[in-house]
Amino acid sequence: MLREFLKYNLVGVINTLAGFGIIFALMLLGFSPIVSNAVGYLIGSILSFILNSRYTFREKNLNRELTISFFLTLLLSYFLNYIALNYALNYFNPYLAQIISGGLYTVSSFLIMKFFVFSNIERFKALFLITSSILGFIYYNQIRVDITQTKDKIVIDSKIAQNTNLFVKTRYRTSRLICNGLEVYIDNSKRHDYFYRGEESISLYLNRGETICRYRDIYSIKQKISIKDFLILLFSILIPITIFLNLYIK
Repeated sequence: MLREFLKYNLVGVINTLAGFGIIFALMLLGFSPIVSNAVGYLIGSILSFILNSRYTFREKNLNRELTISFFLTLLLSYFLNYIALNYALNYFNPYLAQIISGGLYTVSSFLIMKFFVFSNIERFKALFLITSSILGFIYYNQIRVDITQTKDKIVIDSKIAQNTNLFVKTRYRTSRLICNGLEVYIDNSKRHDYFYRGEESISLYLNRGETICRYRDIYSIKQKISIKDFLILLFSILIPITIFLNLYIK
């Protein structure tokens, strides 16, 4: 195991230099930490498959089941990395946050490959189904915000700094929401009925912790799951089951 671990770390050094080089270069070019992270790990995963399958674990029989399992391992480890990155960005600068989450990605992917993918593929199937669902639950609780509305203010409590979408139910055609000194207008001017009471979708950046908002002519406000977050949750719950049924069961 030690020899394989050293080989894996050697491959990991190559992947890390390539992946973080791409990540930091994209960040310097102005791309967001999340986008830079995704591109870097996508390229690193392809390089990892080529080097680890042939060099680290010396696997000659790269059948469909093993290949799928390898990339699902990287996908699972990246999901863990993504959750860790969201938390780390609240406490560290973006570059250190990338290194912390990247270390978690490396350790988790090696352990899964060593003890599941290249030793007992059946155990990996169960691990993937269970772990992806647990991570999906953790991610949902990470992005979920708690909203408390009183007569004079709305308090939005977020576990991480994030852009979130909100459904705002308004009283009149124009309403106003002031959060941390920033004013957001909710415009229903396209409605013919001046007293129309409907829902409008707005995007709001939230810092970690409580965001206090003052409002006018708003009945209620609730969170709206974005398409990106919906797809991530879909991956964590439904896609693993579909993959298991269609690609693993012979």
